[in-house]
Amino acid sequence: VERYFKGRRIIYIMGMFRDKDYRKVIRKTEKYADTILTIAAPDNPRALSPGELADAVREFHSDVRPYDDIESAVAEAYHLAGTEGVIIAFGSLAFLGDLTEIINITEEIMTDLERYRDEIDEIDSEIVRLFEKRMKVSEEVAEYKIKTGKQVLDPVRESQKIHTLKEKAHGEFNSLGVQELFRQ
Repeated sequence: VERYFKGRRIIYIMGMFRDKDYRKVIRKTEKYADTILTIAAPDNPRALSPGELADAVREFHSDVRPYDDIESAVAEAYHLAGTEGVIIAFGSLAFLGDLTEIINITEEIMTDLERYRDEIDEIDSEIVRLFEKRMKVSEEVAEYKIKTGKQVLDPVRESQKIHTLKEKAHGEFNSLGVQELFRQ
């Protein structure tokens, strides 16, 4: 852990059976974790409850949080790890199947979210490019009006233009957004 993840935030998700030497596992591993999230193997009477395991971890580590369900622990681990941290899940094999399934679903959701964010970033860049292009043309119009002795600001034209653009927008929210953008 030290060699491969040095300098990175380490989050553990840990679930253990009560008939295993869980205190020894905790002693040997806790020093590498920033935060330890405890869970129980689902539907297994041998499993330590998240609270029991958290109490055992607290003997060695101060930042420990018990979770009654694996989904909540995974969500918290992703939140705590952020984009640079590392999540390490270990302990009894009984919970790893459920954990793997939940992580796969979570990663799929995160991948979809990243794809949406990337698309928004591309759109934002295009909006900025088009806005700057529009401002350049508006500057040229203003210069033309000044050279030809016309009034630079035409409130009637601006009002008509905003009205036309608002009609092109779909929905009241977008219409108000268009109005706000073009009144700037």
